[in-house]
Amino acid sequence: MTSPQWPDPNAPRQPQQPEPAGFPQPGSQPPAPNPASPAWPGQLDQAGYFPAPNFPAPNSHFGQVPLQPVWTAQQAKRTTTSLNLILLIGITCAVAGLLGVFLILPNLYHSGGLAGMTIGFILSLFPLTAVLLTAYFIDRWEPEPKWMLGFALLWGALGSIGTTLLIQPVWVAVFRPKGLSPAMADQWLATFEAPPVEEFSKGLGILLIALFAKKYFDGPLDGVVYATVIAAGFAFTENIQYFGRAVAEATDDGALSLGISFLARGVFSPFGHALYTACTGLIIGFAARKGKTGQIIGAFFLGLIPAMYLHMVWNSAPLLAEVNDIPGYLGAIFLQSAVYQFPLIVLWVVGLVFLMRSEAKLTHRRLTEYREQGWFTPEEVNMVATQSGRRTATAWAKRVGREAVMKRFIRRATTLAYTRQRILTGKNLEQNQLDERQLLDELTALRPSVLG
Repeated sequence: MTSPQWPDPNAPRQPQQPEPAGFPQPGSQPPAPNPASPAWPGQLDQAGYFPAPNFPAPNSHFGQVPLQPVWTAQQAKRTTTSLNLILLIGITCAVAGLLGVFLILPNLYHSGGLAGMTIGFILSLFPLTAVLLTAYFIDRWEPEPKWMLGFALLWGALGSIGTTLLIQPVWVAVFRPKGLSPAMADQWLATFEAPPVEEFSKGLGILLIALFAKKYFDGPLDGVVYATVIAAGFAFTENIQYFGRAVAEATDDGALSLGISFLARGVFSPFGHALYTACTGLIIGFAARKGKTGQIIGAFFLGLIPAMYLHMVWNSAPLLAEVNDIPGYLGAIFLQSAVYQFPLIVLWVVGLVFLMRSEAKLTHRRLTEYREQGWFTPEEVNMVATQSGRRTATAWAKRVGREAVMKRFIRRATTLAYTRQRILTGKNLEQNQLDERQLLDELTALRPSVLG
């Protein structure tokens, strides 16, 4: 296996066009005659396209890491934005914590008692781990910040559960039909109350991230990742309740009752909530490409429709079993898994592969624009923007003891590609151009470390 072809970091590189170095403003330059074709989720208006900044002359400030940071108006604005985001997340986490202590924990204790909560907590870790590992796999291309994923998990486990518990009584009081038997009332709750209320509560977390953390929400794949993590947190808390209730209501067949509950929720349908909520995250992600608040809010309500429908179909399993004379709750779940959820998972996987390939194409096309201005070589673009290139580069770096810096170079270059996408769509232009400058400086400084 040959090592990646890196350029000489000391060799001067000339831009293809003679414009001076710097960051162009939208409309300050004529559209490029043949700009790199954007990937379909990042479609751009040809008239608003402008080239990437030129690679600087050898003595230019560009590409040099400043010894002393310069405080600018853009940095002040970005800091204010960051403080607002931190404040929002802090308030949200505080509210979620209060809901957990005063609403969720009492509800879980009432359902299963201390023993039920403990056993339910342990058993719920298994499906939670499976779904989080899936989210980690999906998020490999351009990993989201761990603290944002932690916020998503916290929202799912506490915020969305607390919101559901607050909305549920109002929904029941307004929409529940009169005169239902206890069995029919339970089925009505599962089929017509849980899908709209729960999907709204989970989707609200995605909406908050899309509106207040736009820098970390680049498209549909990010929407699926955040939705999957939120759904994992929601299912975790919900499973504690179901497993705990099975323990509390157990008599002589307690182990069998708990086993059936675990098979139904932990084996046959651990990805149920992730599948439903991913619809909301996907549609919000498409709107986030444009970055307009009204479009994102509209996409939120539009995305709730398929999420609620899929959730409703799954929760109607007992009715389906009754119509088809299928004995037992577990039999109904098995039928639903075979004829409904398994094909849905297959479709979900196909869609994820399609999205991941699209993200790779978008990365390649945006970095190609920097290559045209002299920032990267073609080999570097292929190394960062293809799975095979990343594997080859990482394997080479591991052999020579530079794996960590290689991974950082790949991650920062990928971040640069998405930053340029946001610039071209006009999202937070000043902040993103400042981020672009810093990323180009950092990548230029990292290159010699990778080369050794």
